[in-house]
Amino acid sequence: MKSNKRIRTKILMKRARLSDEEILEGSNRIANILEIIINRSGTKDILCFYPLDKEVNLLGLYEKLLSKGHNLFFPVSGEEEIDFYKVNVLNDFEKGKFNVYEPISRDNIFLDKEAIVICPGLAFDRKNNRIGYGKGYYDKFLKKHQKTTPIGVCFGFQMVDELDVSFWDVPMEMIVTDTVLKR
Repeated sequence: MKSNKRIRTKILMKRARLSDEEILEGSNRIANILEIIINRSGTKDILCFYPLDKEVNLLGLYEKLLSKGHNLFFPVSGEEEIDFYKVNVLNDFEKGKFNVYEPISRDNIFLDKEAIVICPGLAFDRKNNRIGYGKGYYDKFLKKHQKTTPIGVCFGFQMVDELDVSFWDVPMEMIVTDTVLKR
């Protein structure tokens, strides 16, 4: 088993080499699959992320979901945890902690209820485990909000055989990539 640090470095290097066209094509494939999953789930509340650097970009899907009446929530990072806030438009963001775009309006916080959480990550494994950037924000959130369904999203090369996981890591319900759907 490779160390997570080495996996992070390798994935970041591969991701840095992605062209805008590759990101768009892969993101669109992922968005199409996610849209089907969301429609079949009947869930109206979707916890999203704003793409950072060369992450999967789902902004087009988010626009569609808003137009269909879904409630979209985006994270705001605190010192140790994240909270999600409802957004009504996708141009109401500003750079926050870690240069991640966060909603400006913070009137409507997500409460513990059923929702799909679309989770970014640096790498995922065949057992639905995920590693992010190392702060554990999503793991802490998911442990507190157990009514939610976490779905990991990534490009196919971000899938590895096995990650070194700890007791605090929360596995995904499923992982959607541009090449395969992993349940």
